[in-house]
Amino acid sequence: MKTLSVISQRIINPQIISPINGFDAGQYSTRLYQILFYVFFSFCAIAFLLMVMIGGYQWITSSGDKQAIENARTRVMNGFTGLVIILILFFVVRAVNSIFGIDFAGWDVFP
Repeated sequence: MKTLSVISQRIINPQIISPINGFDAGQYSTRLYQILFYVFFSFCAIAFLLMVMIGGYQWITSSGDKQAIENARTRVMNGFTGLVIILILFFVVRAVNSIFGIDFAGWDVFP
């Protein structure tokens, strides 16, 4: 195990930008998890906004058609359901970080 640690500390990719050029494998994977979590939550927020906006547009342009209104309402409710699931996931990860002292997603900067 010590050999793997020594090897991982010597691997350097010259194509990587300088702020993370000196990272070892553990630091790089931690930073990669942070970036992936931020991208995931950003993507989910954008998807929520798009679903609510499209559902609202469909609702406005339904012209009183009961089936179109129901489809638009379902789309908006699915967007809010997804948002609630993502918020629960966010708070579960925060709880795991604080209870076990694991900085899994690099969110130690949040109060």
